Amino acid sequence: MKTRHADVLSFYFTGKGLSLIVNVSEPVENAYFYTDSIALRSAEMEEKAVISFCHQRSFRAKDGSHDTSFLHDLEQGYYSKLEFERRKASYLLGRYAAKTAVAVLANVPDPREIGIGNGVFQQPVVRCPSPNVQASISHSHEWGAALAFSEGIMAGIDIERRESKHKTVFENQLSQGEQQLSARLPDPEDGALLLWTVKESLSKALKTGFTVPAELFEVQCIEAGESCYISSFVHFPIYKALSFWLEDYRCSITYPGNVELSIDINRLRRRFASIQNQNRLLIGKEDR
Repeated sequence: MKTRHADVLSFYFTGKGLSLIVNVSEPVENAYFYTDSIALRSAEMEEKAVISFCHQRSFRAKDGSHDTSFLHDLEQGYYSKLEFERRKASYLLGRYAAKTAVAVLANVPDPREIGIGNGVFQQPVVRCPSPNVQASISHSHEWGAALAFSEGIMAGIDIERRESKHKTVFENQLSQGEQQLSARLPDPEDGALLLWTVKESLSKALKTGFTVPAELFEVQCIEAGESCYISSFVHFPIYKALSFWLEDYRCSITYPGNVELSIDINRLRRRFASIQNQNRLLIGKEDR
């Protein structure tokens, strides 16, 4: 079965095997994730990447347990060693989001053929029938997010939910210059969280995470764009970051500064809101 990109796709589990079914119509019933294409262009090249967002209901079985049948053998082994439910849920969120993105980009219909392990700094390393594909993964509460892209591109993604109780934690991570940037944003209350996602996405693009001093990821400037923000960095001027909001979540993508990134943020927001609303309706029914 040959896959192709669509706004909506879903994993269907059958007794005969596991397949990636691509649906080009409106959101599929019980579909709690989506993907979309991103174009990266320069005078010398044009690359396609795929972004994916996954709600935790994506892999929830009817009895409320986690359905792990989409995992590769490599991932099943890792998952079986996890002890805490919260870590198990976050692992599945990240892997489900990443597998949908990689499956669409690399045309791999069976997600069990996609194995996503960890590198020396715990960065995701993709193993699949189609070479030259890598991914960046993030998760926060009930959402997972991922980017799939060719090895010729270095990129990273981060998503965080806005919570007032964590405001001080993020503010304490800002440099003096970043504090000034945050204060100039239309919503200063949101500035520290937004800048954190920018820095986190850079750390993932570099594949180091925060194994190096956080000062290296300092944001130099942040400017308002059309329904988004664009940031640059003090120590890594070769990168830029695109930031946007999805309801009560903030998301940033770091990418090479010498390319133009094309993404339909408004479509992402509509899809995200649709899934959130669907989830709220189900929660209301479950509470009755």
